[in-house]
Amino acid sequence: MQFEESIKESLIKNRQRDPHPIAANAAKPDEGQEAAVLPYALLFRHQDHRSKLVHIVTSGKVTILKHGPTYCLVRCGPHEGYLHKGMILW
Repeated sequence: MQFEESIKESLIKNRQRDPHPIAANAAKPDEGQEAAVLPYALLFRHQDHRSKLVHIVTSGKVTILKHGPTYCLVRCGPHEGYLHKGMILW
């Protein structure tokens, strides 16, 4: 359990150093469209990085289900959860 928490914290720290800031005029994918994500993006059960980890997206794309202020509800295969917008390549 402690090992999982340390990995989770490391991934969160790396996510905060996002080299691809969201541009104000960037074309955002609409709900129902696919979007590319950074490798090892984390899907959470709720819109909070402290909530339960649902899935780790190793690479590829996710389907945007709903936009929120900081997180998006997405689907990746059979998994559905909240993904921080900083992990989406706009």
